[in-house]
Amino acid sequence: MTVRCWVLFIALNHLSPNSRTSATFNSMPVPESKENRVATVLIGADICPIGGNLPYFKAGDARSLLNNLLPEFGAADLTIANLECPLIERSTPILKTGPVFGEPSACINGLKQAAIDVLTLANNHIMTMSNGA
Repeated sequence: MTVRCWVLFIALNHLSPNSRTSATFNSMPVPESKENRVATVLIGADICPIGGNLPYFKAGDARSLLNNLLPEFGAADLTIANLECPLIERSTPILKTGPVFGEPSACINGLKQAAIDVLTLANNHIMTMSNGA
């Protein structure tokens, strides 16, 4: 089996769907056969449902979030991205310097609709809320 991996550095935290620029992939058709199976892995970067993107995450509107990238996410055999913040029920920020992120658990709706198979959580914002969040 051959594994083809695309690394997509798209941060969904600072762009609004109306101002986002489009990215395109040059997808190469690969013939499928028992001898030549290809698995595609798409690795995305930070996803943080804040600011102008927050309503789209809550509503499960992956099309507005990813635009023409959504079909690429769905076509990959495995799609991985980093969730840059905890999804919480109530805000209980810790004392720290710098931004404290924690967004409503309803944001999972957009993540589910985005065809993301694996979310990593190991980053500098994942523990910015106390255990009571």
